[in-house]
Amino acid sequence: MRKDILTLVALLFMVFSCEKKPEEIAVSSVSLNQPTAEMIIGETVQLQVSISPSNATDKNIIWGSSKQSVATVSSSGLVSAISEGNSTVTATVGGKSATCQVTVSKGIVDVSSITLNITNLELIEGDSETLIATVKPDDATDKTVAWSTSNAQIATVDKAGNVTAIKEGFTSITAKAGDKTALCTVLVRQKLVSVESVELNKSSVEIVEGDTFKLIASVKPENATDKTVTWNSSEPETVSVSSEGILTAIKPGNATVTVTTNDGNFTATCSVTVFYKPKASALFLEGGRWLFAAEIGQHFSLSVTTEPEDCHLELEWTVSDASIATISGEGRSVDLYTTDYGEAVVTVKDRYSGLSLSESVETRVRDFYWTENTGLQHDGVPMVEITIGEEYQLHCHYSPEYATRIFRKDMAGFSYNGFVHTSPTFFTIDDNGLIKGVSSGLTLIETRIPVYKREGSSSLYVNVISQTVPIESIELSKASVELNVGESETLIATVKPDNATDKTVTWSSSAAEIASVDQNGKVTANKEGTATITAKAGGKEASCEITVDKKVIQVTSITLDKEELTVFVGNQATLTATVKPDDATDKTVTWTSSNTSAATVENGVIKGVGTGRTTITATAGNQSATCSVLVVKNSADGVYAQYYGGAMSIINGKIQSGSQLNFGVVNYSSETIRVVSVQLIDGQTGNGGNVMSIGADIVSGSSSTWTITIGGAGIYEPTARFIYTFKGGTYTCEAKYTAPNWGF
Repeated sequence: MRKDILTLVALLFMVFSCEKKPEEIAVSSVSLNQPTAEMIIGETVQLQVSISPSNATDKNIIWGSSKQSVATVSSSGLVSAISEGNSTVTATVGGKSATCQVTVSKGIVDVSSITLNITNLELIEGDSETLIATVKPDDATDKTVAWSTSNAQIATVDKAGNVTAIKEGFTSITAKAGDKTALCTVLVRQKLVSVESVELNKSSVEIVEGDTFKLIASVKPENATDKTVTWNSSEPETVSVSSEGILTAIKPGNATVTVTTNDGNFTATCSVTVFYKPKASALFLEGGRWLFAAEIGQHFSLSVTTEPEDCHLELEWTVSDASIATISGEGRSVDLYTTDYGEAVVTVKDRYSGLSLSESVETRVRDFYWTENTGLQHDGVPMVEITIGEEYQLHCHYSPEYATRIFRKDMAGFSYNGFVHTSPTFFTIDDNGLIKGVSSGLTLIETRIPVYKREGSSSLYVNVISQTVPIESIELSKASVELNVGESETLIATVKPDNATDKTVTWSSSAAEIASVDQNGKVTANKEGTATITAKAGGKEASCEITVDKKVIQVTSITLDKEELTVFVGNQATLTATVKPDDATDKTVTWTSSNTSAATVENGVIKGVGTGRTTITATAGNQSATCSVLVVKNSADGVYAQYYGGAMSIINGKIQSGSQLNFGVVNYSSETIRVVSVQLIDGQTGNGGNVMSIGADIVSGSSSTWTITIGGAGIYEPTARFIYTFKGGTYTCEAKYTAPNWGF
């Protein structure tokens, strides 16, 4: 047995003695697949190592990072970005190494929410308030807040969130960061301007029994908010007063009428005396009848006497022609002055009795004569010679010149403001002596003064001779016209010279089936095409090119297949517009959204962008139709809680017992939710108060608010935690109390 053992030992020795030791191959170089890496926090990059030579004996890779708080590397070369900064990742093999310079950045951090310190704001006209927007997360890449108002006529907002009240009304201020928005409802109340005084237009009034008189109250200042007044009479059986300040005299006596402002009870008074006097039974005008004046500026004294003498009068003096005479003064005695040559009527009327008197006043003319000096005469009388169609202005001089107004039109023969001629068929003459030749002939014109004024006349012959005046040209008002089928246009032909003997115009169309024309130049479009309208007069002609287009049919109505619509965020819905009539020329429909942050629309396709409401408008021609769209989330994410302020007492930061806080839940999900309960959590201790049952349903697109009364020892900066159900699941949403900004 020992032999066997020795043999085994010998054999083993021989084997180990004969085995040759392998040669080691060293690593000559190491490289990475990328020398640098730019990463965003949370990303990973896989590094690959290349070893040379490929048959190196030691291929064990050792990885390391110079700053593991920035980037780490696993045993397989997987680099993970941890935080912003720079780190060097090293791979070492057989004493050789390679590096990758890693740069880690934060990347883009989207805004997750934006809230306002005030969600309901009341201001007085002219006041302002600064809204503060809080954007989350704190490290959001772009925390820029854009401010806007839904009605700048009610309240404006600047880039810093400063809200300024303009005038009474409601509006909403929106703060937007990224794609998130927050809303503050603003109520602007009217600035009250107090009344300072009131005045009446009369401090005392005398009126006759049965008459009325209007008092006018002036409330100061002019821009006072409440300018309403009340009226009162101390003796309503003597004088009554209406709500408009109208006094009515009931019986003789005295009374005090008082006006009182509703704001401030300021007063003003008027002493009223009511008296009775008998009416006049007869009026007499003293100063002469039929007043004749020899010159301008002559004076007459006129007065009125009555029966009985002691009666009440309300006299009104008038002159029928104020250019002839004027009245100076009022009452029973007045002065009359003549201001021109001519005749007028003076009237005095008693408004109280209804009686009146009238008298004539006259300033007479002295002389007149013709001033024509044409060099022509007929039987020793001056003569004017004109052709047919020619005009001539006669000049008859009167002494004085302004006496022309007294000539009458009631003389024998043919009279035109004093002009009389024996044969009116040869020419025409107007009131100013402008004659125009009508047909050839000789006639006599006379200018006469009525006999009771001054006897006499002046004569002039007019000789109308024939003369043919040829047409030199004809022009149309338009050289070309574009019409739609069924439309019309009247062309105006101008024939030159103006005194051409025959200015008759004839009209024709080159294609009456396209455009026809009547003998008054009225062109009517009949069907599509072109035509030439020609006007001819005395061998001259002018033309107008007419282009007739198809009749334009306007849109009369547009309707949508839906008036209300609910769309999920990220989803689409389609509206179909129907334009009438079917053969309208242009049925193009344009689409707009009143709130593109809630939904956009293109060619009737609505895309939900964010929760909210918008109005989609479809317009064709001058007609439009609308659809109200509610955009909701198809998940519980569309539900959130909100703090609405309250009435509270705070001592050392602690809300005292009895304070009332308003919290609510807004439902922008796709379903009706049920709010089960609410619990307040103390912001300092973290302890929860009693769970308060609610059991209220909130339909999609609406909200509910509850007032919570603080009990016990009070609470610090509480958070309201609501529990609600959505599609069979139970969820929570929270709203944190915001401390009021009391400006201390």
